[in-house]
Amino acid sequence: MATDLSLKEQEAVQVLLQDWQDILRCTTIDQALERVGVPFSHEQRMTIAAFLLESPEVREAMRWHSATYILTNDEKLIARTLLKHEKNPQPLPAAADIAQALFLSEERAWEGLAALAWVGFFHKTEEQEVCLAPNYRQFLTGLGLYYHEVVLESGERFNTNCALDFFIMVHGPTRQKILTGLKEGTLPEVSSQTGMSIKPALSVVEGMVEAIQKAAKTQTWQETMHEDQRATLNDACGFSAERIHIVVEKGRLCEVSPESTWYLRGGG
Repeated sequence: MATDLSLKEQEAVQVLLQDWQDILRCTTIDQALERVGVPFSHEQRMTIAAFLLESPEVREAMRWHSATYILTNDEKLIARTLLKHEKNPQPLPAAADIAQALFLSEERAWEGLAALAWVGFFHKTEEQEVCLAPNYRQFLTGLGLYYHEVVLESGERFNTNCALDFFIMVHGPTRQKILTGLKEGTLPEVSSQTGMSIKPALSVVEGMVEAIQKAAKTQTWQETMHEDQRATLNDACGFSAERIHIVVEKGRLCEVSPESTWYLRGGG
């Protein structure tokens, strides 16, 4: 029940519901808590997560798997690290090893593992060894364990469906190219099958295209463009999990890190 949430937790839920009305946003719980002035708390995040899963109205507002909104971006990287051991008979790596590999504190690694266990990504065997859950592939559908975080000048953070969504928000020519493609019917058709386990890169792009096709009919997405300010994209390589940092200011590309990053120029 919403009444079981604190006032700040209720405010965070309202932030989520408001953001999710924007087809380009898939804001996470920790980002919503930050928006209402609450430092990250694993316990508060889990309290809100339990409420979200118990509310049919809220679940209806989620376009992706619930873990997309419950897990932090660092926890998605932790899950991707665990996936590397999918076919390895040895136990999954310990929190200390994960923390070292991802440059996290050991406390954050432990919290991440606790969150992943809570959503059912892995479990303990009868021998008390930690291994991926039998149905772990459900977490690979839709956006799966990818994230694309936008940070505005104000410090506001939110995830978006695809890296291209970021360029749509901050670069007019990219947005116009998408609109032209919609008008002329030249954007790729959307497959009925989605999920990174089937076709990783394509499914995310298809989800983005589907989102834009729906949003273009309502025009609401055009009200939340950010090309008049400095905006940052925090991402991570889908193969190595190396963090990617891109800054665009007033439609001009300012920073790209690492320098070897491939990025979209004018939506092409």
